[in-house]
Amino acid sequence: MNDLSAFVGKPWHPASNGPDAFDCWGLTRAASLALFGRTLPDLPETWQVCDVVDAPVGWVEVDTPIPGAVIALGNYAGAIKHVCLSLGEQRVLNTGRTVGAHIGSLATLRNIYPTVRFYVWP
Repeated sequence: MNDLSAFVGKPWHPASNGPDAFDCWGLTRAASLALFGRTLPDLPETWQVCDVVDAPVGWVEVDTPIPGAVIALGNYAGAIKHVCLSLGEQRVLNTGRTVGAHIGSLATLRNIYPTVRFYVWP
């Protein structure tokens, strides 16, 4: 895995793809390419992050958060509200409005979001 310093500490900003600020999808896409060599699909301007993982083609849902998997987080109804990137060993690269990009734990996210799904892009 490459250096995470290109991401950690960068502020959250809506509709941002880096390199100076990221939203959750922008961070997930940029880090997926830099750290795992995977190019994730672009998010059309009118879509929300839930539209990407719910798209009918491309994504493969997996049972465990393998390194490089996109972690989709949602409410009790299952609606996806946030994404982040699995780094393996229950660590995630995540961003938020108040904390910016940081390394966090999957356990913490499970306490916040009742729906947690894992996806890989071929």
